[in-house]
Amino acid sequence: MKALVRYSHLPKKLKIKEIPLPNIKNSKSEAIIEVKYAGICGRDLEHYRTKISKKKVPSVLGHEFSGIVKSIKRNKFKIQKGDRVTCETVKSVCKKCNSCKSGFYNLCKKRKNIGGSDCGAFASHIKVPTEFIHKLPSNVTLEEAALIEPLAVCYNALVSNSDIKKNSSVLIFGAGTIGLLSLKIANYKKAKVFLVCTPEDKMQKIIAIKNNVKNIYFNNTDYVKKILKDTNEKGVDLVIDTVGGVDKTFHDAIDLAKPGGQITKIGWFMKKDVKANFDNIVRKNLKIQGSFSHNFKIWENCIKLLSKKKIFIKDLISLKCDISEWKNAFNLLSNRKAIKILMSSNEKIS
Repeated sequence: MKALVRYSHLPKKLKIKEIPLPNIKNSKSEAIIEVKYAGICGRDLEHYRTKISKKKVPSVLGHEFSGIVKSIKRNKFKIQKGDRVTCETVKSVCKKCNSCKSGFYNLCKKRKNIGGSDCGAFASHIKVPTEFIHKLPSNVTLEEAALIEPLAVCYNALVSNSDIKKNSSVLIFGAGTIGLLSLKIANYKKAKVFLVCTPEDKMQKIIAIKNNVKNIYFNNTDYVKKILKDTNEKGVDLVIDTVGGVDKTFHDAIDLAKPGGQITKIGWFMKKDVKANFDNIVRKNLKIQGSFSHNFKIWENCIKLLSKKKIFIKDLISLKCDISEWKNAFNLLSNRKAIKILMSSNEKIS
């Protein structure tokens, strides 16, 4: 089958190659899914631009996907051939640590990931563990299902790991896929949303406005002063920081969170030394919460939100294309001229 393969450890070494079709043979715990849509994640772009370990090549990226079950053994999860499904990013976990035993296998130190530790979804077919597959209701489209993974990231951050109430004020740093899905969940929880984005985020700003966000600030302005003014110098109840690789948003989050407020960090710092006024964390009695990944229950809750039409996410899909057009798709995303792009193989394999 054709796949988008990382063929060298050096940066920007991707190309369409022919690789073996996956099979499950005697495996009773795995299934083969025919990939219909695979979303390009910011992590895929970062992976593409950087040097990686030689041990990780060759490999196939892609961990946000949906499709049709093509091959599966009889299983207790009642998943059958022909089912419309999506799947978590987990390839394997230890199942022995406290995190695994308590249901938080997303925190397992030995976790391996699809599209990271193992070949991913930028191909026509993918092999996945049966226990992490989720069947889709008839009223949830395969396009929507390819966005459930980032939606689950945001659900975990805002619903599971944050104290968000009706009419509470929520400041979101970043207008990428995670930032926009976060504001949609904040809207679902009936919070008042503040958004900080870049001047280049034009289509992102339009989506935010259509989602009833009136308080939008650009990061090249003195937004701290403006937000404090717009909150009568009180600050906000909750800050969701989706931005990775910079200190400033975390530093400003401490200034903007009201006394007794909370900061939930999704975006990685990606460096050890972080500059911020940590004394203000103590003085303001702030709660600092990290939020990583998701688990089975969170995925099911997200699917219910989509099925019951409590949240609308299709407006984040900027483009659908064949994997042969991956270069254009990567460029559009890198230049912030698209939000979410779904790729398809469209390869017919009997």
